[in-house]
Amino acid sequence: MPDHDTGASGWPRSFRYRIWNAVTAERALLSALDPGNRFVVGGYAANDGHLVSLTAAVLSADGKHLARSCGTCTSVADAAADLRQLLGADLHVVADSWPALTAHATTETA
Repeated sequence: MPDHDTGASGWPRSFRYRIWNAVTAERALLSALDPGNRFVVGGYAANDGHLVSLTAAVLSADGKHLARSCGTCTSVADAAADLRQLLGADLHVVADSWPALTAHATTETA
C-alpha cells in the first residue's frame, strides 16, 4: 500500500506507525518502572521515522526528589524494549534509593 493511504483516520500510514512506536515506548517505560504509589512517572517519546527518542522523569511521591533520563534507539522495531531497559533500569535505581513515605493517619472532625 502506498504511504499516502490515509485509511479511516485521515493520517498517512507512516505517520500512524511513528505515533504507534512512540506510544509503545512510553507504555513500555511505565511497565518497566511499575511506579504504583511510590513515585510519579512522566514520559515523552518521539519518532522521526529513523530514531525513537524517549525522555523520562520520575518524581518522588512527596515531591522532594526528581530524576530524569533520556535515550534514543535506531531500531524502531526494538525501540520500546531497548528504551525500557535503558531508562527503566536507570530511573528504578534512583527511585528505589529515595526514602519511603510513611502513611499518616488523619482524623476529620465535624
